[in-house]
Amino acid sequence: MDFLDLIYHGSEERFLEYKSSMSWNDIETKMIVVKACMALANIPDGGILIFGVDEISKGVYEANGMKEEDVDSFNQDNVSDYVNGFADPYVELKLNKVTDDAKKFIVIQIQEFDELPIVCKKDGEKICRGDIYTRPKRKNESVPVPSQNEIREILDLAIDKQMRKIHRNLDRWGFIPNQKYQQSSAQKFDEQLGGL
Repeated sequence: MDFLDLIYHGSEERFLEYKSSMSWNDIETKMIVVKACMALANIPDGGILIFGVDEISKGVYEANGMKEEDVDSFNQDNVSDYVNGFADPYVELKLNKVTDDAKKFIVIQIQEFDELPIVCKKDGEKICRGDIYTRPKRKNESVPVPSQNEIREILDLAIDKQMRKIHRNLDRWGFIPNQKYQQSSAQKFDEQLGGL
């Protein structure tokens, strides 16, 4: 994945959220990351949260980079531990520090949920226990599920994942015959007749 293309993309997308330079030491930053990670994990293919990109006018973004001390305040373990203190089940994320010339950025990759949708398991600043966060198709923002369309999409993802898991288990247990070894009824009949 080319992070620089995403950093300089210039507009947010459903899977791509930008933030200005912020310090991980601030509670506001932590809550932004928690909400964004839970929301991005609940959309198909997950998404990316990038720090160091400023909104210069409504919907127009410029990659200006982060302050050195803000970049230094982020690390993988602290971010992952904090996010997963709120997320149930676990959010899989990877923190990357990216440099382009003298500009530095934090790029957090968030994986789509593994089996079950991510639910907020405790209250925090501007997040509520029991909420399911997402990024709606109609507006690029991380919010509690706003309509039946988004919850249906999340449920469909979870159902598809469970069906694939059931299919894999049935195959592993021998309940689903291997397709390449299956014979048609006519082939089996011919084989039984032995060329008669």
